[in-house]
Amino acid sequence: MQDLDGSQGIDEGAEEISVPAYEKYAKEKLRQKEYQKLRIGLERLNRSLTLIEGSWQRTNRCNTLNELENILKRQHEIENETEKIKDVFLRGYIHEQLDSIASARRNLAEEVKWETESNEKSRKIQ
Repeated sequence: MQDLDGSQGIDEGAEEISVPAYEKYAKEKLRQKEYQKLRIGLERLNRSLTLIEGSWQRTNRCNTLNELENILKRQHEIENETEKIKDVFLRGYIHEQLDSIASARRNLAEEVKWETESNEKSRKIQ
């Protein structure tokens, strides 16, 4: 997942990735004070997902699902705030970020649920 500042942790010497002009524009707008809350919210969602993705197999599955539910609620809050933005490019960029977060969250939730359900079924068989 890419950070809002555009960094991906690419090795030195790797090809440079071209960033669309509207993406640069949106990132600059998000640095403005009036959009700071949205930028921080998106960054926190990305960090939370990254942490959950790296640790869910070592933690309680119910807690993981609760955390993923909290992320979904925060996504909705950010989406509601985004609807108030008049700038079509910025709004589009934030929606793209939210779509990416939503997809990652959904996939992770399904993976956790699948493992939980398969463990329950294997216990019933024994």
